[in-house]
Amino acid sequence: MEDFRYDRFAMALHWITAILVVALFSLAHIWDFFPHNGPEQRTLQTAHVSLGVVLTAVVIIRLIWRAASGRNIPPALQGFEGLAARAMHYFLYILLLVMVIAGFGKRWAGHHGVEFFGLSIPSPMIADPAWRQDFNLVHHWGAWIIIIFAGLHAAAALYHHFVSHDGVLRRMLPAREPNE
Repeated sequence: MEDFRYDRFAMALHWITAILVVALFSLAHIWDFFPHNGPEQRTLQTAHVSLGVVLTAVVIIRLIWRAASGRNIPPALQGFEGLAARAMHYFLYILLLVMVIAGFGKRWAGHHGVEFFGLSIPSPMIADPAWRQDFNLVHHWGAWIIIIFAGLHAAAALYHHFVSHDGVLRRMLPAREPNE
């Protein structure tokens, strides 16, 4: 396989997304170890919401980059594997968008601003407070589904790297210098 790599910007967006997803999931599970509505829990929740806003921006940039000027490289895999890889990518994009909508929705339906490192993003609409429970449910289970499918995505990349030796993972890693 020729050495078709994503550009550094696409790689950065991919790895920033991965780090944010893991951080957001971790924060949402760590805060339960602290007293309910205590200062530690509120700090972790504020960090979660703020990083969620960052993830929203990264996802939007990724979608624009992919649709507009992102480096188009040939698919790494053909046949069923190629179809499965594309389906996984689209599914993860859809899940990320659903999570963003549910996250903003649950804040706004609870009549809270979306906090972004101390700044509050007010709701652009009046949301029915009864929807908060639905948004919360989607946000909770969506997080688990993303973690599971992101884990499968990572496992597939590792399989291709260590078992298939086909260069799939290297496409998303910076090129090594020749003297390394």
